[in-house]
Amino acid sequence: MKRRLVWLLVTLSLLVSLAGCTQVDPGFAVVQTSAGVEILVDGITDSITTVTFEEHALHVGSSFASDFVDETLGDGDTIILAWKTPSAPMFTHMVVGFTTLVGGDLTLWEGVTWTTGTGVLNPILNRRRDSATTSGLLEDLTATPVFTATGNVLSNVVGLNTGAATQLHHLHAWGIRNRLAAGGARDTEEWILDPDTLYALVFTADGAANKAEVIANWYEHDE
Repeated sequence: MKRRLVWLLVTLSLLVSLAGCTQVDPGFAVVQTSAGVEILVDGITDSITTVTFEEHALHVGSSFASDFVDETLGDGDTIILAWKTPSAPMFTHMVVGFTTLVGGDLTLWEGVTWTTGTGVLNPILNRRRDSATTSGLLEDLTATPVFTATGNVLSNVVGLNTGAATQLHHLHAWGIRNRLAAGGARDTEEWILDPDTLYALVFTADGAANKAEVIANWYEHDE
């Protein structure tokens, strides 16, 4: 595969000379390979223009998000988002984050349990708004006790048990008003979740009169 890519790049460097841009997109030219594949080339640097895999997932409609806001949190109150991942070969690539008024902790747990049939359906949004593709994440409220993919995760399930779970990710925001907290860059913060596994994203508030938003952002594809 690497040899083919090198050959393609060398061929393009020999065959393509951009004196100006004649394509519809200003600042770019389109090169077509012998196989009919179109490659976008920057008109100033002659560099091949690419997008990240995450951006590709967004464009093909396999990128999703779900969030929950609570504006009446007291000290020690929680926001919980819970779900089950689909079976292999589908994998979920996720980053998480939060905002908080006063302070608190966000933890991603793997291998949790909760009281089946509890919580509230919390919508999953496809980040490509004209896509009909729905997420493969599962919840057990709609068809208790069976887990089904309904385009929802669960918020604030009852009886969440993390005793035998694995803490994957922990973020903290200190108790200073009007400060925000969030995840970092995707390449350093992304988790590829284990298929067919129960997860919970838990925010625990610090201080009274707190507010917070929890968000999960992910894409799905077969591996």
